[in-house]
Amino acid sequence: MATHNNKNPNKDGLWKKDLESLGASIVIEAADVRNKQDVINLRNQILSIMPPIGGVVNGAMLQSNCFFSDMTYDALLKVLEPKVDGSVVLDEVFSTDDLDFFLLFSSISAVVGQPFQANYDAANNFMAGLVFQRRARNLPASVVHLGPIIGLGFIQNIDSSGGCEAMVSTLRGLNYMLVSERELHHILAEAILIGKSDEPPEIITGIETDTNNRTAESRSQSEFDIDAIWNRRVESSTPKGRLDPHSWLALAL
Repeated sequence: MATHNNKNPNKDGLWKKDLESLGASIVIEAADVRNKQDVINLRNQILSIMPPIGGVVNGAMLQSNCFFSDMTYDALLKVLEPKVDGSVVLDEVFSTDDLDFFLLFSSISAVVGQPFQANYDAANNFMAGLVFQRRARNLPASVVHLGPIIGLGFIQNIDSSGGCEAMVSTLRGLNYMLVSERELHHILAEAILIGKSDEPPEIITGIETDTNNRTAESRSQSEFDIDAIWNRRVESSTPKGRLDPHSWLALAL
């Protein structure tokens, strides 16, 4: 496993030690996913010290929220580049590797839309388009429109007014379903499995499907675990290669 970040990565995290205790070899390096030469250098370094590359994931996330009418060009590029340019660079640099998966992390907001995240939604939808293009080239690819993750990551580390609790309350008010770390692991596994399959490459997570007489505050953590529904478009009786937009598979974790 190799991971890269254009900031200062934490090379001694507990998660790293836990995985290494199970026999994983982990390399953490700083690189700019938008810079093709940076990624080429990283790939060459990985190949010189590790086994052949099995898969690539782009989990880049930058936000600059405002209404589109107030958005500056710099704010647009800031959000687009890691997901758009970064995904294109990864596609090009690893195009000759025999990958088991090529996974791009999008957001549920790309599906439902947010009026103050036009740049973010556009970047995520580009990812989905690139995934379908790779499939057309007979290359592995999948995209996860990920719901809000609770317990770790961006939301957990919010330090603005109200912090994490305020953000969670807002998301629940929008009928978003919170995704736990355990559920994220299942979603990741499914995304990897469909990467080289004939199944449609999109996974959509984090949409509340049952809001009748149930508030998010009244639901226990076990209910969140059991009722963590995530949907993937599937081919049913439609002709090969065509997708019925009304055909959905709902899976309960």
